[in-house]
Formats: sequence, structure tokens, C-alpha cells
Amino acid sequence: MPDARLTSHGLRLSGWQFSMGPELGPPPSLGLAHAGAGPRGLGPLFCPLSPKQMPTLGLLLPEVPMLSRLQANGCKSLKTVSSSRNAITKCWNRNELLREQLNFSNCRRLGYDARSSIMVDSQLRIMRVATASSKLKEENEDYVQRVYEPLVTMVCPGDEIPKWFVHQNMGASINVRLPANWFREGFLGFALTVVASDLFDPYVKFECKYNFKTGEGESHEINCYFNLEIGNVVKYRCSDLQHVFVLYKDLEYEKRTKWSPAFYNRVTEVSVHFRQEWVFLTVEKCGMCLLYAEDAEKLKCHVMSRQEQDEHAASGSGDLEASGSNESEEASGSDDL
Repeated sequence: MPDARLTSHGLRLSGWQFSMGPELGPPPSLGLAHAGAGPRGLGPLFCPLSPKQMPTLGLLLPEVPMLSRLQANGCKSLKTVSSSRNAITKCWNRNELLREQLNFSNCRRLGYDARSSIMVDSQLRIMRVATASSKLKEENEDYVQRVYEPLVTMVCPGDEIPKWFVHQNMGASINVRLPANWFREGFLGFALTVVASDLFDPYVKFECKYNFKTGEGESHEINCYFNLEIGNVVKYRCSDLQHVFVLYKDLEYEKRTKWSPAFYNRVTEVSVHFRQEWVFLTVEKCGMCLLYAEDAEKLKCHVMSRQEQDEHAASGSGDLEASGSNESEEASGSDDL
């Protein structure tokens, strides 16, 4: 999967694998040029952008299929980021694509619609990675022992938790009473989110402490960690801006062991406490969402259905324009007669 970093002159891409097929190659419309040595198709690529193009770079990002890592932190010009949902659904069955990190920290000119688009897309990205992780574990029992953990981390300016997080709370802790039969077939894990302020360190390391409790008083803790590079906070002045973080990690990778149905079938509530390893960040709000395979499939189908409707509407409008053009030509021809 390609990585991308915004610079003051354009978009630098690395990790392209043209051999994966045209759907994963860089689109010609980006005008990419090689930026370094290396085999054709494997070296870094550079998309030069003029100052006028930078604010609307987001219109190009959906054309770059399934970036694994985008570092746009501190981009002063970026204003718009279009949805990447269509690209995500096209890569839905590529189960080996298990890590996504998108960093829009301190992009101060991002509008509300752009930030909302990033957060809406985050649900689909997490559902895709969680589904892929689940399928790979079904295919290989030793999978958890052998690969890097599936991971999604996304951050952008904002002070609102995305609406798709059903469970939300003020402060750095949240406690959720779990529904009956929550630990059922198709359970994919948990997605987490925090709204944080006072970012004074270029590296953010969240410690997320889960505490699972049964009705009989038994409990079990799992600690997981998320590391994010925010960048030079002094240079970018992140400390005076709130940010939304959306996080996913498959907890089975933390202990390198699988869930125990004997215990989790009896769990009735779960709490999560977020702590920054260094005291350079304040968690203002937090949230949690339980993930299930059936919800992931519904979301994917909904996105694909909307895509087909949009394509049909676009082709229909094109037909109408062509028809109108023909009618006007015919009318013009009859006048000449």
C-alpha cells in the first residue's frame, strides 16, 4: 500500500506496487513523476502542485487508492478532503491491507464538511480492516502469532465525536453496559475515539485500559497502545487546537491469544480509560463502538448502492445533455430549410 506525505510543493508518494493491477496503480490524472532512484514502480513518486491546487488537494486523494499512511499534519493550505468511500469498497476483499494511518492534525483551514467526511470515512475504514482481520484469523489459527496487529489511526482538528460512536462520555473514561449476547459470532472488536486538547508533544501515545466485568464480579484487564506522530507542535502550534482521534486495534494481538468464550460470554459491562503516557495531552471526551460483521456488510452495501445511484444519475444527466444538444441541432437544421 502506498504512503503519502504532503509537502509545501506537492504530494510525495512511496510504496506503489504497479504489479498489483491497474486498480492499485497511481492514476494518470495525478501527473506523478519519479522522485528518487529505484525500480520503476517501486520508487517514491511526486505529484507537483501549485499553490492554487493545494487547498483542493482533497479532490485528488480519492484517486489515490487506499493510502496506508497519509501525513498531512500542519498543511496550511488544505481546505477540502473528498470522500474515499468508493476506493475503500474496491479494496474491501484485499485482506492483507491491515494498517491505515491518516494524519490531518493542525490542518487549520479544513472546513466542517471536510472534517465530517474524514470521520464518516473512518467508520468504513475500520470496518474493512476489522473484517479483513477476522477472515484471516478464520483461515489460519496461527495468524495472531505471526503478523503485525491490524491497526487504524486517524486524526483531524475538531471537538465533536463522530455520530457513529453510539457510546460517548465526557472526560477520559467510559463505562458501557453490554447488551445480551454481545459476544456472538461476527463480533469484530471495538472502535475507540477521543477528543483531546493541549497537544504539546510531537508524539502522542495513548494507553487504553479495558476492564471487562462479569455479573459475578470477575474482571479482566487488557492494555493496548496507540502511537501517533503529530509533528512539530511548536512549529504547527497544535497546543491551542482540539483534535479528534479515531482508533482501532484488534485486541487479540495485545496478548497474542484469542478471546475466551468461557469468560466473555459472561461479561456484562466494559470500561475504557484513556491515558497519555506523558502529561502533554488532555482527553476532553471519549467514545466506543462495538463492531459486528453484519453491520460492516450493511455499511459496505449501502456505500456501493449509493455509488451505483450516483453513477447512474451522472450517466443519465449526460444522456440528457446529449439529447438536448441533438434536439437543438435538429431545430437549427430545420430553420435552415
